[in-house]
Amino acid sequence: MKVWFDGSFILNKKTGIGNYLLNLKDKFHSACINTEILRYNERGPFVFNVIPYLIWLNVIFYLKTLKEKPDIIVFPAYIFPVLRRKKTKYAAVIHDLAPYKNGLFSFYYKLVYLLIIEFAVRNADMIITVSQTIKKEIIEQFKIPEDRVKIIYNSVGNIFLNNNTPDNSEILERFLLKPNNFILTASTMNRQNSKRKNISACMEAFKSISEKYPDIKLVLVGKSENNGQLKGIKNKNIILTEYLSDKDLHYLFKNALMYVFPSLYEGFGIPILEAQVSGLPVIVSDIPVFREVAANSVIFCEPHSQGIAAAIEILINNQEKRTELIQKGFLNFERFNETILLRQIKEIFGNRNE
Repeated sequence: MKVWFDGSFILNKKTGIGNYLLNLKDKFHSACINTEILRYNERGPFVFNVIPYLIWLNVIFYLKTLKEKPDIIVFPAYIFPVLRRKKTKYAAVIHDLAPYKNGLFSFYYKLVYLLIIEFAVRNADMIITVSQTIKKEIIEQFKIPEDRVKIIYNSVGNIFLNNNTPDNSEILERFLLKPNNFILTASTMNRQNSKRKNISACMEAFKSISEKYPDIKLVLVGKSENNGQLKGIKNKNIILTEYLSDKDLHYLFKNALMYVFPSLYEGFGIPILEAQVSGLPVIVSDIPVFREVAANSVIFCEPHSQGIAAAIEILINNQEKRTELIQKGFLNFERFNETILLRQIKEIFGNRNE
């Protein structure tokens, strides 16, 4: 079997979909399934330019499928081709339905993604999503049969599974951090995402925390371009790191006091598992997908500043609770370990013959 991935959204500085695809390809390799990543503009970082990319996707990419005859092609970033080889199966990955949720995105961004997602769902032979919660949303939104939607959970990158963490104390020194004395949160925090990620409530919560515990810092990891709210931060205890390598991020996970993830909407929530396998207690907002992914292994909070602050204060003052959540976190991670993921992949791809 030959499986292709459209890897055009893998950036030099990998985030989100790029990490998802590379981790997924690694799991396909473990399942002994032959895969190949094809990229638009392979010689440099992918800069989304609609017309050239769509020409590549529907002409060059299409002609390559006619010549090389892949069995299945997976599109991990919503965008789906118009021209398709008849004997190839086409799979669209739908990570979430955030554009369908009111108030999370601008009108233009929402309109574009509604059209893109609608086209992908209606034309794909198979839809892959990342959680039971989103599978249910897709079925209800598009009124499609349940057997068209398959689940492959998000996977944690291999670097987070390494128990022998190399010394990387330089990253703590760079941001003037001390071990176990900072709160960590990580996401893409640009203008389109910051409302969904609930960053403003997190920062507002930290104001009250900072007044009571002036030595504790809040570390926000992620790209923040075009986000004037973040650029204007004046609290010296709130640190914006911008993009960090996986190595640096892993070291922060291993040395933080706790991880806070107050998002209003997600498709899965991979940082929960990254934090738990790193030995961190986790606070998350009380939304359906986090109930699915985290079960009873975290503190759930209301996603407003008071709720977030109250949860943070519990973990600051209660070592017993932190230890309990760390132990539960390790157990929770096992619900999404490689054995589970390989079984899902083999159930979907392992018995397919052209």
